[in-house]
Parts: sequence; C-alpha cells; structure tokens
Amino acid sequence: LNLSTSHIGDEGILAIADLLRKRTNFVSVWVINNPFSDSAVRELIMAARNCKLLNELLLVDSDAVDFSSDTYACLAELRMGLSHNISFGTGPQGIVLDSMVTKHSIENMASMSQITSLQRQLLSNIVEKKTRDAKLATLCDVSQAEDARLKKLLPVLVERYVTMGGFDFVESIPLMLPKGRQTQELPNCLKDPAAQARYLLAQAAWAEEDFREVLQSVAARVNNVPNMTALRDDIPDSVKISVAAQSVRISECETNIANGEYLLAGQHHGHPFFQSKQKVLYFYDERDGKSWSGWFIGNDLAGMNYTAFRPGPADLPDDKGWVKRMNEEVAFTLRVEVCGGTTGLNEAHLPQDTPRCQLSVGPPKSLGRCLEKGAKEGMATLLDLNRASFVVEHPIVMAVVYYVLLAHLERRGGKISKVKNKLAEQPFTQPPNIHVNLESKTGWVSEVQIHFGDILKLKDMQHKYYELNRADKEKPELFLMPVFQAKKANSGNEVKAAVEHKAQNTEVAELQKKDQETAALQEELEKGKQTIADLQKKLAQASAAKASKGSLFWMMSKSCIRPFQRCTSSARETE
Repeated sequence: LNLSTSHIGDEGILAIADLLRKRTNFVSVWVINNPFSDSAVRELIMAARNCKLLNELLLVDSDAVDFSSDTYACLAELRMGLSHNISFGTGPQGIVLDSMVTKHSIENMASMSQITSLQRQLLSNIVEKKTRDAKLATLCDVSQAEDARLKKLLPVLVERYVTMGGFDFVESIPLMLPKGRQTQELPNCLKDPAAQARYLLAQAAWAEEDFREVLQSVAARVNNVPNMTALRDDIPDSVKISVAAQSVRISECETNIANGEYLLAGQHHGHPFFQSKQKVLYFYDERDGKSWSGWFIGNDLAGMNYTAFRPGPADLPDDKGWVKRMNEEVAFTLRVEVCGGTTGLNEAHLPQDTPRCQLSVGPPKSLGRCLEKGAKEGMATLLDLNRASFVVEHPIVMAVVYYVLLAHLERRGGKISKVKNKLAEQPFTQPPNIHVNLESKTGWVSEVQIHFGDILKLKDMQHKYYELNRADKEKPELFLMPVFQAKKANSGNEVKAAVEHKAQNTEVAELQKKDQETAALQEELEKGKQTIADLQKKLAQASAAKASKGSLFWMMSKSCIRPFQRCTSSARETE
C-alpha cells in the first residue's frame, strides 16, 4: 500500500487502519507527505499489530508533528516486539521522530520483565536446591542481546543532536587535553592503602562545599542569562569554528525560481544544508539507492517536490551537472557560488528553553569502593571522589557549559587539568560525553561529566545489563540482586492496559462522586419535604383555631375588645 502522493489526512489514516484490521496480508505500508494527528497514528499502530506479514511501515509527515508519550511507546513496542521496520524519513523531522521512538525503546519492558522473572526463578531454585543452569543461561542471553540492541541505538540518538545545529562547537572542545595533575597528592607517611583511602575521603569531604559552589554558580549562570551576549565575559572571542560553506549564492537560474542567498542552516546526511526564503539546498545520500544521491534544490528538506537535482557525490554544491529531474538528461542551468568563513560561539543562538542544564552532584564514595577501585591502579588515581554531572539537551548549551566552567575555575585560581571529548570519537562504542577533571588552586582534583539527556538514559540502562554480563557465570549468587526493582517492568500491552484501567478508574470515581452528590441531594429533598409537611400541618391547625375564635369574637360587642386582642395575639403566636 503506497500512498506517497495523495494527501489523505486523518480520515484516510483511519480508513487504512480499518483496512489493516480486515486484511492482514499487507507486507508494506507507505504514507508519505501526509499530515496526520497523534490519535490517527495510534489507531494505525493498533491495527498494524494484527498484520503478522507486515515488515515495513513508513510514516513521513509533511508538517512538524509531535506525538504523545503513549504513541511513542506504542511505536517503540511495535518496532521491538514485532520486529517491524518502522521509519519516518531521513529529513530533520524524520530524524527527530525516529530518535523519540528510539528514546522510548531504551527501556524494553518485555526484556526487563523477563529478566526480573528469571531472577525470581533463579532465587527460588537455589533455595530449593534445584538445577539452575537453564535459567542462568537464558538470563545471560537476554542481557547480552539487550546490551547489543542498546549499542545500535547510539548513532540514532547522536544524529538527533547533530541536526539541532552547533555540534561543531562540541567537536571543537579538545579531544584529549592532559595539562595538569593526573593523580591526587598523598603524604609520604601514609603507606597503608586503607589509611590512604581514609585520608582522601577526608579531603573530599572538606572540598565538597567549594566543589558544589563552583558548579552551582555555573548552572545558575547558564540557566539565567537571557542570551549569548550576556556570556561574553565567560566565552572568549577566540572560540571559533571554520565553516567551509557559510552561505551559497545561486544566480543565473533559467527560471529565476531558485535564485537567491542560501544561508547555512544545519547538517543533513553528513553534509551542510542551506536555506533561502523560499527554497532549501541539501544533499541526499545513497540510503535509498545511488539514483537518489546528490544535491537537491527543493521546497522542503528531503521533500518530494524539488526544482533541480545534481546527481553524484560532492562535499559542496557546484554549478555542474544540474538537471530538472532525476534519471533525465534535461539540463538545468544556474550559477553556484560557495562562501566560506568562520563563526564564533558568541555569535550562536542560545536556546531559550529553561532550565538549559541540570546539575547533579554525586554522593560520596564508600571506603569499600575506594579500596576496591584503588587496588587496581593505586589510591592516588582516585580522581572522582568529588564528582558531578551536567545534563543538557542542545549542543550549543553543552559547549557553553564547558567554557563557562573553565572561566569560573580560572577566576578562583583553578583550571581544567584534563578533557576527554568522547563525542568527537567515532564510531561510538560506548555512550559518548565530555569528561573533565577539575584542579583547584590547592591541587585537589575532581570530576565533571557533561551529558546529553537521552544518551545518559541509555548509558544508565546499559550499565544495568553490563553488571549482569560481567558477573562470573560460575557463581549464580551474583545474579540474584534485582536489577529492575525500583521500577516495575511492564510490557507495552500492560502499559496500554494500565492507561485504559486508569481512565476507567477515573470514570468510575467520577460516577461514584456524582452518585454520592445525588444521594445527598435526595436526602436534603426528603428532609425538606418533611419540614414542609410539618409546617403545613401546623398552619392548618392554626387556621382552624383562628377561624373558630374569630367567628365568636365578631359576634361580641366593642366592650369585649380587650379579650379579643388577647385571643388574637395568642392566635398569631400559634400561627
């Protein structure tokens, strides 16, 4: 089912979902350049679960779209559980959607639930002295498979941050910079490792307050400034990157439709892309075949509508070989001029979303952990007794945090003694970040890491499987501690059921509340009716008494007016 030209909208998406429910023999569904909503896509996902032969689902929206967390979770479940190839195109919008689904794929609820169940069974088998080899082997297989799956998610998550712009500033941070102390200073009189560890822990405790103060001032500075101009005292003008092509000028176009100045707007398929007021100049790689690879002038980035195409590989566009349509020889004449230069971090746009960075200071290490770690390379190598992390969601903010941290340290007489920029090392074998060692004016060394949020989440999940994978298989007792105890593991179906159950509970609660309110009103109504009945009875009695007395008094003479007044007064009281 290929809908790559018709704009069908939500109504069409729902019709496709209904079709997939009735006919389960579809192997591929393409819905390209069609605007669709969150609810319509969720219906399509639910229907796709019934198609056991479906191996490809391509959803490319013509407009920016942001799904709900539940929809991303359903897409992640469909991709992981049914092994469907779900993709969203190769443009920036597709990369963002793909990375969001990847983000929700980090926690594979089915595997987490399976590992938890296997750990419980393994614990029970040890207590009951039953064989445990099969359970242990299955546990290890699941853990290793998940670790391998998580490693494959890294490039997708990193590519999302690359497309945001400003990643070149992150790559410009030194790849490896050792220029200060690489060990802690220990007194010569301390030879015993335990004594050395206690000494270092005491130093860390005394340094904790200053360490926190520096980092909190950095976080407050980055989060509170209105724009990059306010950071000129922290970021030197020398922080610049070379730009091979800062802009492209197209002129002498045969139709004038593509003429104009195209400014650098970001990265796409490993090449810069440029944008004018009306058109986009971008490169498309060979992922969809060699015939698709080349430079395009189009209405949208990686869109279906384009004005001209220059086939073949090229780092930057030139004015040779342009045609009106791919696989055709009708030439398209134009002139292309590429303008290079440099740009500084101070000239970049600082994201306005706040907080721009989040600071987390790690807890003190235990004496046992210090002895265990120091036994390998020596106690003086313990440089993370004071440690902290900055978590950011934009490359520009990551670069700003690094340079503001450097400026604040230098004002206090300290410096950065070592930098390891793992984001500049490709291919990625481990979740990348920027690892920094800080040296205070007293010589004490501490550790700070700067992470991208989604990559840190993957790193934390990967560490859980790493603990299982590195354990000695001959010692089953090492596999007994629950790995996912803090968070209950549910499959995607259970998540959906929980959402539906919550909605039902909410509806039931509302109905119960209404019933209680109705019962209370009914009770008040009955009381009101009883009160009215009592009042009517008293009124009838008073009226009868008044009527009998009044007829007698009217027959009396005026000389009896005084007893009449007394009786009338009594009648009024009775009424």
